[in-house]
Amino acid sequence: EIMGKRQNIRFNEFKVKKPAHNWLYFLNDVKSEITRVKYADKKFVLTVKFEKERNEIKGKCPGCRVGKDKRAPDINWEDPKLKIELVPVAYNGSFTFEVKRVRLLGKFKMNGPMQKIFPQIIAFFKSAIRKKIKNQIKAVLNRDAVKNMLAEAFKNEVKNLGLGTVKRIDMSRDNIYLCNY
Repeated sequence: EIMGKRQNIRFNEFKVKKPAHNWLYFLNDVKSEITRVKYADKKFVLTVKFEKERNEIKGKCPGCRVGKDKRAPDINWEDPKLKIELVPVAYNGSFTFEVKRVRLLGKFKMNGPMQKIFPQIIAFFKSAIRKKIKNQIKAVLNRDAVKNMLAEAFKNEVKNLGLGTVKRIDMSRDNIYLCNY
């Protein structure tokens, strides 16, 4: 949420091709519950932890006649967490952030015996979900509307520091320098 405006990230279904029927998987109502920001080594690290009360990745088998929801096993994302590395950049006389790196943390476990039978599905999901989440996070944070919201939110702080407008940002290991030249 930025200045009272919620930024939702949506994902398309993931298709897994099986010999008899394709399975479709989707992220099931994954919500963040804890967010923390730290600055170190010339970057901010935003850690987002997610709820873990139910199956986060639901499977369905649209081509199956019986048990469309039961045929494709669900997947639990244990200790679900994102670490997003952000760097501040000058923007519209203020500053905003750009995504440097996104890491998806936690373990994926498939319900039932499929974990041992189809380990490649777990590997596929880790790779596909990491890629989708990384792309979506970058897309959301790099929207002009989001950058403008962040820059506007920081403009008062810049003004309070007596800097006027930010034209460049320099960073040391432990400090950020907002420059107006």
